[in-house]
Amino acid sequence: MDKCQIQRPLKISSSLVRRGYDRIRTREFEDVSKHLFSAQGQPPSLQILQQPAAIDSALDAHKHAPTDTRSTLPYDEDLTKIDTSDKLSVGHDPSSSTWTFVEVVDADQLNTVLPHNKRRLMIRLQQEHSFARLSITEALYNSLCAELQIFDALRDVLMHFGVRAREVEIAPQRMRWQTLKDSSSSKDEAHRGWECAYCLRYLQPNHRSSGQPWSLRQFTVYNKVQISDVRSTWLFVSAPEDVVGGINSTLPEKEYDICLTDVETHCSISMTTMAFWRSYVVYLSKVVEEYTGKVSFANPAGCHIIDVAKEGMLVQLKHIDDDIVDAVLALEVNIDQMKSLLMMWKRCGVHVGTKDDSSSVTPTMHEVMLDVEAILRQLRSLRDKVATCTFLASRFAELGSGTSLKENGEDLCK
Repeated sequence: MDKCQIQRPLKISSSLVRRGYDRIRTREFEDVSKHLFSAQGQPPSLQILQQPAAIDSALDAHKHAPTDTRSTLPYDEDLTKIDTSDKLSVGHDPSSSTWTFVEVVDADQLNTVLPHNKRRLMIRLQQEHSFARLSITEALYNSLCAELQIFDALRDVLMHFGVRAREVEIAPQRMRWQTLKDSSSSKDEAHRGWECAYCLRYLQPNHRSSGQPWSLRQFTVYNKVQISDVRSTWLFVSAPEDVVGGINSTLPEKEYDICLTDVETHCSISMTTMAFWRSYVVYLSKVVEEYTGKVSFANPAGCHIIDVAKEGMLVQLKHIDDDIVDAVLALEVNIDQMKSLLMMWKRCGVHVGTKDDSSSVTPTMHEVMLDVEAILRQLRSLRDKVATCTFLASRFAELGSGTSLKENGEDLCK
């Protein structure tokens, strides 16, 4: 009888797991691509930065998008008229924009333009509005990825773009990144750059005459830093002018700081996005304050009694709570992305001769994370107020939709 042999646990390599994951995501992307890229017969285009020059910024076309039922709902007709004009300036001056793009419509033109951008390459893909297809065909997108050797993880980030009836998933995909190593070196720490892609979400006024005053937006950032080739590649998908308008002036001018400047640009993008969120939190605070004033004691001193059922207050409070939950979910992903960016910097940036300036990168990243956490605290505080307000409104409804409260109010006015 053979001796019992101890079987060693089966080791599954990470590459095997990755292949299985890639097969699933490839099938998903094939389905999504039918609604993601420009349809056949439509003129495709992507924009490549050719040279700095002053241009006029285009008016945001998001106002023509279909109604998004998951965006901020119109809580009250008067509340939708809250003035937000003083909060829309997020550091963008159209007269000082330095972006001039060349339209590329096919692979031949792409191969002609790319060699002229050896040191820095900036590409922009746009949408007509948040629920529209990207301004590029699948064939041109594949040519772009092949020419620039863009990693497959970018497709994971782009999954939720394109034509759709509503926002199915509020939280964006987590940040994807990998290190680029020097093939001539056998040392593991010989990192020569990175490649990353992530999606950021934010709320923005849609300037519609009716309906939801704010809408959920998203944009994607792709960045590849090749230290040995002294090359920096940026790809922006549906990014607002406020985000991309000032990046050209911050791009590196010296070889040693290419890695440092690009990671600082990522921080700048995140900080600009947080400015959109702060404006939205100010708006939400006014909305919550309005409903708190209505429900807290129904203004008995002025003999103004509300009918909770008639006002539909419980339903409106539920919508406010849903919007706050969605905002928290989208913002928490921003913290995860900054942590990934910090990890990427520590693994890649520290091996590049960035001199003493590199010491400022880590504090900047932590500052961005603190900004996100501060906004999250505000949102959670607002949600606590909404919960208290909902409880009081429910109690008033139990008292006969304000009948008992009305009697008490009349007694106070005598």
